[in-house]
Amino acid sequence: MHRITANQSVRPLLLKAICLSAAIAYCCGDLRAQDSTSETFSPPPSPRGAGPMISGAYGRVPSADEYGADWGTDVAPQLNQSPYGRAGYSRSSTLDPNLTGPGQSISEFADGHMAGPCGPCGDCVGCLPNGPLQTVRFQTTWLAGDDLGFTDFEVWSKWEFATISEYSKLQLMPVYGLHLVDGPDATDLPPQLHDLYLDIQWINPFSREWAVELGLTPGLYSDFQNDADDAFRLGARIVGYYTMSPVWRFALGVAYLDREDVQFFPLGGVIWTPDPDTRFELVLPRPKLAWRFNCCGGCEDWWYVAGEFGGGSWSIERASGLADQVNYYDWRFAIGWERRCKAGPTVLAEIGYVFNRRLEYDSGGAVFEPDDTIMLRGMIGF
Repeated sequence: MHRITANQSVRPLLLKAICLSAAIAYCCGDLRAQDSTSETFSPPPSPRGAGPMISGAYGRVPSADEYGADWGTDVAPQLNQSPYGRAGYSRSSTLDPNLTGPGQSISEFADGHMAGPCGPCGDCVGCLPNGPLQTVRFQTTWLAGDDLGFTDFEVWSKWEFATISEYSKLQLMPVYGLHLVDGPDATDLPPQLHDLYLDIQWINPFSREWAVELGLTPGLYSDFQNDADDAFRLGARIVGYYTMSPVWRFALGVAYLDREDVQFFPLGGVIWTPDPDTRFELVLPRPKLAWRFNCCGGCEDWWYVAGEFGGGSWSIERASGLADQVNYYDWRFAIGWERRCKAGPTVLAEIGYVFNRRLEYDSGGAVFEPDDTIMLRGMIGF
């Protein structure tokens, strides 16, 4: 297995770059507020003759004809939904948090009352987030395998705060993950691995078309038997977004994972939404094609196919008492169903195929390559 060796000097440079980007973003926002002649950052008008804009699980996508000739310059809200446009993503329990991203978690889709083809949902005081706490989710993932299996449990919440404007959001997501290991017999992997981290994300629009996302994820990744400093990792990411139209969106960035096996991973891609029932998200690290097949009574049902890069890195204590670092990764292909209800729980179910699995230790030794296996995943959230 080809290993990308760590370069400790990269970390302070990356952190300085992120801090500098944040400072530039803040200054830009402050200058825009002081300049009374600057262009007002406001939502686009409602489509002609369409009444209030419809909110669905993946967002209302008006056509160019509905928006009229000026639609190309008024797409601000597309920048201020979740970073990938309220994409419905599960969290991958063994996926590095900087590759998951808050915008790729299951998120609330109800920005207003359901209308149109899904029917009215009605007022539901207390059913929708009306404070900093946006959501609480629980997810479990099972990877079968006679030589190496995982049963993962993960719980997280998302808190959101406005910063320099109503469009500029700071999101905090505390996460705890427990990985129960089944095997392997060929090596002494601990029976339990833990993730405890805080995902900090700030996304800020510079204009109606452009936005930037900055993220930090300080956390502990360990079997909690090893007190080595390697248990603490500080990941980071930076992503730029461009909304060309309500149908086409682009993202480009990079994640720093602070891992020995993979230090950097590219982020971004193209999102194409030709109609409200179809969404093609050709983005790394989790490309996804989704189709809505039911929309009734304030709930939406979607089925999808998706791929993802899974894996993790933990500081552990070997059977001999040696402090070591274990690195695991795999590739996954999944088929899933997702239901979102405005005044009820969100549920998700997936079945997938896991391949190209690798397990290795920083101390050296042979690379362990488990057999391909299947994956089952379920999620519920409120």
